[in-house]
Amino acid sequence: MARCEVVQVQCDRCKRIELREPQPPKEKPDFELRFGNEVVVFPDLDAPCKEAVGRLVVEIKEWERKLKQELGPTIHSNQAPPLTVAPNYSPPQPHSAAAGKR
Repeated sequence: MARCEVVQVQCDRCKRIELREPQPPKEKPDFELRFGNEVVVFPDLDAPCKEAVGRLVVEIKEWERKLKQELGPTIHSNQAPPLTVAPNYSPPQPHSAAAGKR
């Protein structure tokens, strides 16, 4: 039977335990976020959490890109809206005045 040394790592996000090959010590955490006074740090993430956090980072980048576009319809203040004829909701009328006399 072959032997392999492994390191047991517990994910700081979901607390799942994962077995990995031994690696040299890390200098930086897997995920670090600073926003104003808030700081979120996950020194160790398992594979599913790394993928989930990666997707969230991509969504944040896309969100930033979408905000540069104009919001809502473009309205020109020097043009009046197009005129349309109002629909006729009155009851049907006879075609000629003679049709009503009998």
